Amino acid sequence: MIGFLMNTKFHYTLYEPIIKHLNKSDYRIILTEGYVRNVREARKFLTEKGIDFWQMIDKTEQNLIKENIKVFLGPFFFPTVYRLKPEAHHFRMVYGLAKDGWNYAWWNIFFDLIFVYGDYDAEKLSFYAPVVKAGNPRFDRWFKGEVVEDKVLELAKGRPVILYLPTYGELSSWGYYQKALEDLSERYLVIAKLHHGLKVAEGNKIVIRDESADLLSLLKIADVVISDYSGAIFDAMLAGKKILLFNLPQIPEHLSSKESLENIIRGYCRQVNEPAEVRGVIEELLHNDAFLSQREAMKAKIFSNTTGNSGEVIAKTLYEAQNREKKLPHGKGQLLRQMERLALPQLIRNKKIYGYLNKIF
Repeated sequence: MIGFLMNTKFHYTLYEPIIKHLNKSDYRIILTEGYVRNVREARKFLTEKGIDFWQMIDKTEQNLIKENIKVFLGPFFFPTVYRLKPEAHHFRMVYGLAKDGWNYAWWNIFFDLIFVYGDYDAEKLSFYAPVVKAGNPRFDRWFKGEVVEDKVLELAKGRPVILYLPTYGELSSWGYYQKALEDLSERYLVIAKLHHGLKVAEGNKIVIRDESADLLSLLKIADVVISDYSGAIFDAMLAGKKILLFNLPQIPEHLSSKESLENIIRGYCRQVNEPAEVRGVIEELLHNDAFLSQREAMKAKIFSNTTGNSGEVIAKTLYEAQNREKKLPHGKGQLLRQMERLALPQLIRNKKIYGYLNKIF
């Protein structure tokens, strides 16, 4: 059986294009540790959708996971799951191209195989494990022409649509540019689709959508996409959209280095440094994005598979892995044993309090 790891409802949107190619009896969603509010929302989401899942905090279900799951797939490393069953196949699916320091960090050594977008992340991650250039499965419907326009377009009433896709934390542009975005709502329909780590209050000038909203339906109606240091930049790029990037006065180098792709791509996008610049640049972009053709040329280097079959490729690989024993190269096996002894204890948080809070909320 295949286990899909998630700790926020956003993660389910990553797996949907893969799950549709699997038999229902061949997989199970596994709800893991994470931020309490995100896990609580994910549990509610799965329950309301009628989706079967097992929880790592439940001892009975944890035993079911250990007994039944042969292949785990996650968007990043879940140390408690690895510790539960290191002999299983542990696969990663890349879901963004921003923040190189995190995306290509040392914990990738724990994976047996990594599904990547294309040549760029393959080069970064093949050091740690074999890679499969599967492409971005979330865009399968886009390339097959199956995406329908989001109904929020009705609110536009002929106005251009601005889609804002901010990241979270210290790199988020929300606080610095919020007023400028609200001012845009006089002439444009402004929609903010939030990162799953960003929570903001509902407003009456900006349409707020959470992480479970269909990004592709929103991209389909967007005339301009705004982002900051988010991996959503590359979703907009893949969709062929006009892009404006918000810069912040100061960004921590350890969170977003100059060599990271979200900064490299700034040389191929219109940028603003201050809120006062936003309106004028938006008006320019609506008429012409001078960098659009350059980004289109870059696409092939970043996304290897744009045929619409990425989910099918991943599903087939997961099926095949179920039927073979895990075998590691001798050198990597030795290294992993050392890493399990030295690093895992540092990565695993105090789960007693996590389990207690999750049961309450």
